[in-house]
Amino acid sequence: MAFYTDGVVPWNSLDNNTRGPITSELEGGYPCGPADQELFNWTAGWPIGNIWNAILSAGITPDTDKLLDLARAIQNGKMNYAVAGGTANALTVALTPAITAHVAGMVVRLKIATSNTGAATLNDGAGALPITTLKGAALAGGDLPANAILTFICTGTSWMLAGQAYSETFQPAAAGTTVYVRTDGNDSNNGSANTAAAAFATIQGAINYIAAHYGASANAITIQLGITGTYAAPTSIFPGASINIKGDVANASGYLIQQATSTVDVLTVPGAYCLLQGLTLRNMNNGSHWATATNGGLIELDNVRFTANAGVTGYSMLHAVYGGSVRAIGPITVAASCQAIFLGSAGSVNVLTGVTVTLSGSLTFSQATAVAYATGAIFLSGAVFSGSATGPRYLATMNGIVSTQGGGASFIPGSTAGSTASGGQYD
Repeated sequence: MAFYTDGVVPWNSLDNNTRGPITSELEGGYPCGPADQELFNWTAGWPIGNIWNAILSAGITPDTDKLLDLARAIQNGKMNYAVAGGTANALTVALTPAITAHVAGMVVRLKIATSNTGAATLNDGAGALPITTLKGAALAGGDLPANAILTFICTGTSWMLAGQAYSETFQPAAAGTTVYVRTDGNDSNNGSANTAAAAFATIQGAINYIAAHYGASANAITIQLGITGTYAAPTSIFPGASINIKGDVANASGYLIQQATSTVDVLTVPGAYCLLQGLTLRNMNNGSHWATATNGGLIELDNVRFTANAGVTGYSMLHAVYGGSVRAIGPITVAASCQAIFLGSAGSVNVLTGVTVTLSGSLTFSQATAVAYATGAIFLSGAVFSGSATGPRYLATMNGIVSTQGGGASFIPGSTAGSTASGGQYD
């Protein structure tokens, strides 16, 4: 047991200057025996030594004139702060004094050296634990931004990021915001770059990220398919979304989108906006539509091809229902037979002026090339058709309208005349 030292340097485990009490330190000049000295060490030296070590651990040179060293040690927070070591996704930290066990409620503040790219861990010397968001989820790429100073709270089994993670925040999208999807990506990424390490693996993963971060943004967010390949169509586009799904207008056949399951339309957009550009939609299911806009949704198409799996003859390619709208704003190519190219059922389909609709191959449209019913409307006056087809040219029924604005009975491709019924109109 060490003795309490002089009044300048108190007893502490870092000080080797030990001695017994001097005469001036003995109360009333009475001598004290070894037991008294031992009690003095424990009652006075032990707490003072702990305070002294706290000051030293904080990196503070003691001030012998002012009794503010402990306050300064607490104020600078150095005992719980460090620059993170390790790697971007496997962080390490060395604190003084060293952590020997994980205790729930323990707080550590770190300056991040390199932004993480996905789920991450933190090893404080007592073993690596996963870092989670406040919701308990694994981190997404970018949740630990480089040069940021972040606070982590130990739960005993993980390090919880104090404050909301970037991946769980909601913010407006800037004009031109783009996220990337690649067949070799990962839906745990943040889509920030056209690389396997950053891009999402699925279009749905990108949409889920957009929903969580931007919601119904005033600016359309582009989902860029980063490499050629086959992509599963999204199964859920949230109402109010505004997204552009793009491949390459010079190689639309190289970016193929097909149903995620065989029982749904290839793409359905309910109450949202979606631009399809430089893509091919392939139908895998008899009776399904290719692109359906519903409940006020709007789909625009530019350099889009429509194909089908072998033996599949789907329903319609441009389908508008329940107040939905579909517009061809750039050329489209039809390379599969179906019941109808254009179908408006209480919705509208419009091919803008000068847009070419190319019919590729020997095609049959069993119901009609253009079908409008239940107050649906098809506007084709500006379309430029290329190619031929077998089947009726149009069908307008139940107050549906097919409009060519004077294009004539043979304006729409087909091998037989069109027809109207039950209040349907063709002009």
